[in-house]
Amino acid sequence: MQVRLKRRMVAPAKPTVAAPNPVPAAPCEIADAPIYFQSLSRACERQPGSNDMNVPQGFKPLFRTSPVLDMIGPLYSSGEGGQLAVGLRAEAKHCNSRGTVHGGILATLADVALGYTMAFSTDPPGRLVTANLSIDYVGTAKAGDWLEAHVDIQKQGSRLSFANCYILVDGQRIVRASAVFAVAARGGAKAGPE
Repeated sequence: MQVRLKRRMVAPAKPTVAAPNPVPAAPCEIADAPIYFQSLSRACERQPGSNDMNVPQGFKPLFRTSPVLDMIGPLYSSGEGGQLAVGLRAEAKHCNSRGTVHGGILATLADVALGYTMAFSTDPPGRLVTANLSIDYVGTAKAGDWLEAHVDIQKQGSRLSFANCYILVDGQRIVRASAVFAVAARGGAKAGPE
């Protein structure tokens, strides 16, 4: 038994033209953009006479960097060891479409502050790997704000280390982060039991 299939005539698909990228390359230079980008543009505008890139006294460029930190930075530090504070001047590149600093940037800043403070509070510096990072966002920041991360070390063990971090803007906490770090063994061997 043979089954005959009917073929339907289908009009050929119209060629598609790539739409222009809806996300502008520089959010602070927006003319005819959707309203949420226009509000971001206003949020990113510098106030007359202000210098958004100023760094508080006592802070200097972070002593150690990486490609990802170069991308989001520049980052700054003050103090050393367990008293290390890490800072970042928020820019338009750090903001989401609402004009506030993206939570991922805040999480990265917390992770860096936690890891560097824990690692450089011992001599020689510890080799730590983030095992868990928990973030509570309790406020916001915008372009031009100075973000400052302070760490409270809870415990440093031979296998795990624990700490809390608070990110402040104008003296107000906007982020509370808690982290657990695995202590890596020297020489590239795994720490802890197999």
